[in-house]
Amino acid sequence: MPFLSPHLPFPPTYRATRNRALTLVEILVVIGLMTLLLGMGVASYIAMAKNYKEEGAISQLDVMLRQVRNSSIGSQSPAWVQIDSENHRITPWATRTMALWHFEDVDDFNRTTGSRHSAVIRGGKSDKNGKIGKCVRLAPGSYIDGGNDPDFDLDDGGYIEAYIRPLSADFTGDNFIFSKDGAYALKIGRKGVLIGEVAGNGKTHLTKVFSKTYKIVPGRWTKVAFAWDRNVTRVLADDLVLATGPGAVPPINSNSFCVGHESSSFEGLVDEVRVQSAIGGSVLEVPSVVTITHNTAPWNAIYFAGDGGLDKRFHSGPIKITMESEGRIRGLAVDLIGTTSRIELKKKGDSEEPEETPEDPKSKPKAVSK
Repeated sequence: MPFLSPHLPFPPTYRATRNRALTLVEILVVIGLMTLLLGMGVASYIAMAKNYKEEGAISQLDVMLRQVRNSSIGSQSPAWVQIDSENHRITPWATRTMALWHFEDVDDFNRTTGSRHSAVIRGGKSDKNGKIGKCVRLAPGSYIDGGNDPDFDLDDGGYIEAYIRPLSADFTGDNFIFSKDGAYALKIGRKGVLIGEVAGNGKTHLTKVFSKTYKIVPGRWTKVAFAWDRNVTRVLADDLVLATGPGAVPPINSNSFCVGHESSSFEGLVDEVRVQSAIGGSVLEVPSVVTITHNTAPWNAIYFAGDGGLDKRFHSGPIKITMESEGRIRGLAVDLIGTTSRIELKKKGDSEEPEETPEDPKSKPKAVSK
C-alpha cells in the first residue's frame, strides 16, 4: 500500500466508511439491547434491595432482643418485645420503677419515704409484723396516699405488686388493694377472688379480669400483682398468671394513686408495694411482604424476667420467630436463659430444615402464626 501523505485526500473507500450513518434497524437493535440490560439491572437491584430490607429486619430484631434482655438485667425488672404480626410492627418495652415503699420509716406526720416518691398513711397504722420488717395495717376508710404525680398515669402500661395479708374473711363489697380512681384498680371481690380493672379512655370500654378459681386466703401473706399494656391485661398471685384479658390504656387524670382506697380498703396488712411504668422504644417496621410467624401465643410478646431469662410466667419453652417472603425464611431462636441465635436460611420445598438451637422436641412449642 503506498504511503499516504497527510496533505492528500483520503481514499474513496475510507471516506465512505467514515461518513456512513447507522440504519434504523441497527438503532433499534442497540436500543433493544440497552433496554434488556437496563431491565436486568433494575430487576437485580430491586431484588437486592428487597433482600437487604428483609435481612435487615431480622438483624434489627436480633439486636432489639439483646437490648431488651440487657435492659431487664440492668434494671432487674421485667421487659418484653411485643409482636404485632397483623400490622407488621415489633415494639420493645422496658419497665421503670415509679415508686417502691418498704414502710420501714414512718415519721410523726405518717409520711414514709420510698424510691422516687414518698407516701402519706391516712388512717392506717405502722405494724412491725410485715412481710419484711415493718408494714402498714389498713382498715375500711384508711389508705396510703401516693399523690397525683403524672408518674402514676401508667397509660403505656403498668405493673403494680404488693404483699398483702387480709385479716378478715368478710370479702363483701369492694376491698381495694390499690387504686387510681377513674383509671385502674386491683381489689378483692366476693369469696376472695382477685379483680383487676382498667377504665375506658373514650376509645375502649372497661377492661376487667378476675381469677375464676383462685381465692385469697385470710391470715397468710400473698404476693398479688396487676399488670397491663396495650397487648394484654393480667392478674397475678405469687408470680402465677391467674387471668388474662385484652390490652388496655387507662385514661389520664389528676386523681391520686392509693394503696387501698379512701372509702373501701381491704382490711389487713400490706408491705413491699412496687409501681412500675412501661416505657416503649423505637418500633421496628417489618416490610408488608414479610409474614411473621412465632410461638408466643396467647401473649404475642417475648417476656424477659429480671435475670434476663425468659419469664416462666409466660413461656414454658424456647421461642422461635421466623420471617418469610417469597419462600425465603429467616429466623431467630430464643432459649430459656434469654440468649438468641440465628436460624439458617432455606427456601420452601428444600429438603433441609433450618438449623435451630438444640432443644427437647417434646417441650418444643408449636409455632403459631397470627
